[in-house]
Amino acid sequence: MDPLTTFSRSKAPIYAQVASLLKERISSGEWGPGDRLPNLEALQAEFGIARVTARQAIALLKDEGLVWGKQGKGTFVATTVPDQRWLRVGTDWASLMSTLEGTTIEILEKGYVRSPPAVAESDGRLAGRYRHLKRVHSHSDRPFCVISLHIADDLYAAAPEDFDTKLAMQVIPRLWDEGKTSVGSARQSLVITRCDIENADHLGIEIGAPVAVVKRVMADDSGRAIYFAEIVYRGDYIKLDFDLLAQKTK
Repeated sequence: MDPLTTFSRSKAPIYAQVASLLKERISSGEWGPGDRLPNLEALQAEFGIARVTARQAIALLKDEGLVWGKQGKGTFVATTVPDQRWLRVGTDWASLMSTLEGTTIEILEKGYVRSPPAVAESDGRLAGRYRHLKRVHSHSDRPFCVISLHIADDLYAAAPEDFDTKLAMQVIPRLWDEGKTSVGSARQSLVITRCDIENADHLGIEIGAPVAVVKRVMADDSGRAIYFAEIVYRGDYIKLDFDLLAQKTK
């Protein structure tokens, strides 16, 4: 696809989209430590962009410690490339919470709905209505996921300010300890897909970039579904680690 066509379909800054494409080449090993990047003129020609845009893309990579430049010599991949895949999607509650420490939240939408979309029978019995929150979560001022939350109205009413400003996965255990709710089941699934226009804008990546979509559901002890979340993570930040012997039967 013509890069200009791709760039024109996204509201994310073009320089950020170019930087993302260059980062993919570094992370894939196409450009290794010490390799010289194409000069600004070459980037202009390849992506059909202005010189200032190419310079901004390179500056972004420098800010992230991925490349360094030497006057008159060019721009080079750093000898030690920082691990961009810092976001570990936990497979248990404790590891999930440790990963999300330091998260900041921006609310995009807030309101009431009768029920969450695409609800399966196995998800549990629906509550009367749900509070819907759509948010962008960031770490070190970089957005890493867009999350659509549906929280049972009575559960949300128990701590509305906390649900608006904190991670639901932090709030629910506290309410459970206080006897204001219960968690009888909690599960999540993950699929890899490509980013759509709206989420590309929020995450600062190009349309069609890989993203991980996590669906998380909780039900209380009575089988009533109290929490649904659909989370779209930037694919270039995601890392999954599994201890294959953790559940080994002795």
